[in-house]
Amino acid sequence: MSFGYSLSRPSATNLRYTVDLLALNENDDDSYGDPPYETVAAGVYADVQDLRGFELIRASKIAAKATHYVTIRYRDGLQAGMRLLFEGTRTFYIWAVLDEFTPRRVWLALYCEELQAQ
Repeated sequence: MSFGYSLSRPSATNLRYTVDLLALNENDDDSYGDPPYETVAAGVYADVQDLRGFELIRASKIAAKATHYVTIRYRDGLQAGMRLLFEGTRTFYIWAVLDEFTPRRVWLALYCEELQAQ
């Protein structure tokens, strides 16, 4: 039975969105005390899916606050605590970075939480 999405092994045809990867810039602080983020990589192809039902329960065991599942091609240096900028307006906090599909470092699975705009 299919529900319109699948968290199974990805393929390149599923990477239909572009996201920007943001990392904390440890050298600067803005005048308001908020931690500034700088773009590490722009235009990374990704598959962004919201978690529902059983997949949300499975993801909560990996990252308790995860609301979205993002698949990208393997990138070295990507770690939890970084952010994703999706569609230029939506920001996601990365809770977990897993290489769960293959030991050959082809795909990364990111468990993220969408941050609310304030």
